[in-house]
Amino acid sequence: MFLQDLRIALRGLRRAPTFTAVVLLTLGLGIGANAAIFSVVNGILLRPLPFAESDRVVHFSHTEPYWQVSEPEFMDYRREMRSLEGIAAYAGDDGTLSGGIEPRKVEAARV
Repeated sequence: MFLQDLRIALRGLRRAPTFTAVVLLTLGLGIGANAAIFSVVNGILLRPLPFAESDRVVHFSHTEPYWQVSEPEFMDYRREMRSLEGIAAYAGDDGTLSGGIEPRKVEAARV
């Protein structure tokens, strides 16, 4: 029964090659997009961070327009936040890495 249905479906697809191509292209794009999204979600959300006790890490930030934290402000946070074991600050930055054949633009973080 199944093989007979499969033969009939393949015969129908062979009669309409444009429709078959559109179906195969749609399936390919859908499967590829699904695999790409899962890879990103798995890498960012599902895998634990690569160090011990990563579930104890927290992140907090200021809101607009005061994104930056000054050094005295950071020292106040360090002194006053007794519920945290440690505190660190970071800022993202762009730079140019030279010394090789061609300079490269890199993203960096000041910690």
